[in-house]
Amino acid sequence: MPSVKKINQPVYEEYILYKNELSIEDALYQLEYEEFVKRFNNVLATLPETQQKVITMSKMEELTHKEIAEKLFLSEQTVKNQLSIGLKSLKEKLGVLWIFAMLLFIN
Repeated sequence: MPSVKKINQPVYEEYILYKNELSIEDALYQLEYEEFVKRFNNVLATLPETQQKVITMSKMEELTHKEIAEKLFLSEQTVKNQLSIGLKSLKEKLGVLWIFAMLLFIN
């Protein structure tokens, strides 16, 4: 339960107003999104560790192939290969949900 001090803060009040304004439809979309992210992360976790790291660094952290290679002590070609193989595996394992995964990678 929030402290009295926190409840009286304008930011907390705005948060409560925002939460109350969410429609049922918004809540359903949020649940669907959270479920998708959970499934995506579960599928990502099934890939070999190097592929997981390369995909995360490339698509989520937006590092270049060169930056990833330096951080993981790999050649740039290995990074490119692992990214390609990993994304192909994700696409196969996610099926139709692959389209949503691509939307996550777009800023």
